[in-house]
Amino acid sequence: MSHLAIVSIATLILYALLEGTPNVFQSFYWVSGSMTYTLPMVLITFLFAAMLQASRLKLPLYLVGILAILAGLYAGVVAGFSPIFAVFEVTIIGLVLLGNFYWHSLYFRSLNLIWGMSLIGAIIMITAPGNAFRQALYEKPSNLFELFILNVQATASFVSIDLSYFSLVPNVVILVVGGWLVSRELIAHGQFAPIKRFQKNG
Repeated sequence: MSHLAIVSIATLILYALLEGTPNVFQSFYWVSGSMTYTLPMVLITFLFAAMLQASRLKLPLYLVGILAILAGLYAGVVAGFSPIFAVFEVTIIGLVLLGNFYWHSLYFRSLNLIWGMSLIGAIIMITAPGNAFRQALYEKPSNLFELFILNVQATASFVSIDLSYFSLVPNVVILVVGGWLVSRELIAHGQFAPIKRFQKNG
């Protein structure tokens, strides 16, 4: 994919994030919002970009081991920004590992050790003793059912407020324009044969 297409798609994603955010000031300018949600999103994006770049290289085993340790430490630090982001990080890295094992991806197989250490680093941060200490400062629900109801009510309230500010335009733009850019790049590199055949027949 050309650098121009990469920059264009990255710009579209940034536009969709900013335009689709219900409260830009709260998410990007408040210290609590930017440090809790925005900064870890930037850091995890850097981690995934580094992993994609590393997947294109033939790394020696010793270097894979070093990178695995660094990735575990990095993922643990990122997970420490907020519990919500820690759960998101564990989920997304777990899905990547699951996809690698399910599809037997040769592209990422050599990085499974690094992904695994990243997952372990994030889980260690979630289970750190300090979390139990902070939880003790708040009143806990008396039983599991009460906790479930509390989560459902809070989630429903958040989703309803979020949808009231939701803008469909940036999402349509990124899907239409971004999809067109990706398809053009795939066609140009001969990786989208059905479309090429359709164009020739047309």
